[in-house]
Amino acid sequence: MTRDDVIDACELYIFKGLLEHKPELVPFADECVRIELGMNTGRSGDHLRELLKSDVYLVVQDCFDLNWTVEGEKACVFYKQKLSFAEKPALIATRFVVRDGLIYEIEILFYNHGMMDVSGEAVATLSKSL
Repeated sequence: MTRDDVIDACELYIFKGLLEHKPELVPFADECVRIELGMNTGRSGDHLRELLKSDVYLVVQDCFDLNWTVEGEKACVFYKQKLSFAEKPALIATRFVVRDGLIYEIEILFYNHGMMDVSGEAVATLSKSL
């Protein structure tokens, strides 16, 4: 896979999954896992599709200023995410592992000035529901 192929797969997660709420267009591997702030928030491709269809992600209004680094099947993107409840955009760092066009791993770190306690509690609640 080329660098652009890896980025294209990852951007489907960001733009089709998070923003447009069309997770059926995201190329998740069946065994894809997602980790947020060190907690498991996705246990399979089907589980992630179900979550991305939920109202939880309606707060995501925009993702912009994407900056990529790619090495083989691993990609990291740093970007800003506009959330409906926050005045300033959250700063997001996401690591992906993509093989044969499918996303196998997603690991997310984020910072939202003045909102980390609330954001951390939301992620912990989501993780406990697994």
